Amino acid sequence: MKRISFLLSMATAMSLSVFVNPAPGNSQALEPLPATPKNCIYFREVTSGQIQVRKRSQRGNENTDFAVPTGVRFTYYIAQLVPENNATYDAELFFKYNDGSNSRVFNKSIAGRRFVRQSATFRSPSMRQPFQINFRISTARNNAYQISLLGCK
Repeated sequence: MKRISFLLSMATAMSLSVFVNPAPGNSQALEPLPATPKNCIYFREVTSGQIQVRKRSQRGNENTDFAVPTGVRFTYYIAQLVPENNATYDAELFFKYNDGSNSRVFNKSIAGRRFVRQSATFRSPSMRQPFQINFRISTARNNAYQISLLGCK
């Protein structure tokens, strides 16, 4: 009976550690977004609907798609990256068009500093309006980052 009681006590103690020390992942609070520039809006990430997304670099999760609202003509875009590690982050952005084509509109290697927001402004190379923008970040595995994307009139 003492052995069963001991095993139950150990199992309870081990399960409590899950609540006290949650697994690492996307549980960290997001950095506050800066004020939205006049005539700009934040785009929403396709799967979560969030305007700012936190990711941890793992094999196969480099891509994040943001929906571009219809009925609005954007003249330029602002990409934002908040590195959570002092590391190199390779950022690429691709416009996705309704006809199935795409075009790379931004490509830069960024020397990220922990929690220092990096912003880049870019325009459409063809003046075509995309329906989605793919934000691709490559960095060392387990590096974390936050991204957001704005469209401006």
